[in-house]
Amino acid sequence: NTPIGRDIKEIIGRDFIFDVEITPNLAYCLSHYAVARELSIFFGYTLIEPELMDTGSFKNKSDFLITIDTDNCNRYAGIVVKNIKNKTTPAFISERLKKIGLNPKNNILIDLSNYVMFDIGQPTHFFDLYKVDRIVVRQAKDGERIKALDGSEYKLNSDIMVIANSREAVAVAGVIGGELSSISSDTTDILIEIANFRPSSVRISSKKLNIKTDSSYRFERGVDYNLVEKTAKRILYFLKNTNPECDVVCIKDVKRTDFKPTKIDVDHKKIEDILGISVDTEKLKNLLTKMDPAFNGKIFTVPSYRYDIESIWDISEEYLRYVGYDMISSNTSMRCDKAKDDPYVMLEDRISKRLSVFSFNECYTYDLVSSKEITGCGIDVSNCIKVVNPVSADFEYLRPSGVISMLKVLRHNVNRDVRSVKIYEFGKVFLKQGLNHI
Repeated sequence: NTPIGRDIKEIIGRDFIFDVEITPNLAYCLSHYAVARELSIFFGYTLIEPELMDTGSFKNKSDFLITIDTDNCNRYAGIVVKNIKNKTTPAFISERLKKIGLNPKNNILIDLSNYVMFDIGQPTHFFDLYKVDRIVVRQAKDGERIKALDGSEYKLNSDIMVIANSREAVAVAGVIGGELSSISSDTTDILIEIANFRPSSVRISSKKLNIKTDSSYRFERGVDYNLVEKTAKRILYFLKNTNPECDVVCIKDVKRTDFKPTKIDVDHKKIEDILGISVDTEKLKNLLTKMDPAFNGKIFTVPSYRYDIESIWDISEEYLRYVGYDMISSNTSMRCDKAKDDPYVMLEDRISKRLSVFSFNECYTYDLVSSKEITGCGIDVSNCIKVVNPVSADFEYLRPSGVISMLKVLRHNVNRDVRSVKIYEFGKVFLKQGLNHI
């Protein structure tokens, strides 16, 4: 019944999508709220806090057992919610998930976990309560297996941290859930996991199993220890709005370690010495007060989400980001001496010039080769140097001869119908000399 020619904006509403690329050093900005918080600090915008539900009265009202048996888990909170009947995802959540490239499932118990992760930055996981009688966070047993939500079965070892019930692993901690405890269309009672894992442990699990998820991406870079409680309140706010009759049985919060904030003595003279510029005291105080409202001008307490700030050097960098890097002059008093001529480089240059006259092309190849390529050239692999942690079997050894690399280039060209190939390369080869020397 929509009239032809009506403005599409009037029908679907007006919205904006900002395509933001978060660099590796800004892991604390991996959510919409975190980006807004960063903009509020640097540009003075008013930060709008997300709507939350008060959870104080629900804490530890149940005997549901949660145990942490590994130092790789700092904190684990479990929320037991029962009698969830309306599982339809609200339209605004589905639309927002679509706009960030996700595929909503129209099941609030699945979509809400993704929504909250992108909303405030804390990965979560929803278990079917009838499939987890208790929670044990532990390292996997060697040879233990789990069928994950991607449909694949994975063999685990003791380097991989798992979430388990009383019998078996039900999820790979921080990486992916298991099929055994997954949410289904019949699920009405759930356990919500909100945890804080050690980044290095999640990185090991992700790499060993070759699984990359939005959850592991965040845990590998570090998640705010104190975000657990806010996440619980945010999730319950949505669940209670869609299911007013649902029963929040308990919120159990188990801590293996406590968060101890870093305190830094802010020395203006030291910051000026580091940056080589004059520091505006008021601007510095304004910046640090936005991150630490209790800042008294001397002692700065680092907020839990800024785990990258460890010393006065980091505060100096924050100040420079705040006032602008162009505050540092590009002038230098460093003396620049002419480099001495290197006989080897000069010889390379002479050879290159002569070979180019005869239409030779210089190659740049990897120093790493496979065992198959080494034996193909009649060289004994046992006399070659093996890489401890190779990227793949194709890059397992340091090359003992430049001929191997040249033959790879030759093969690549011949396979593409290049009939005339003239190539040369300057490079290094690696040979064993005794037991411990190259």
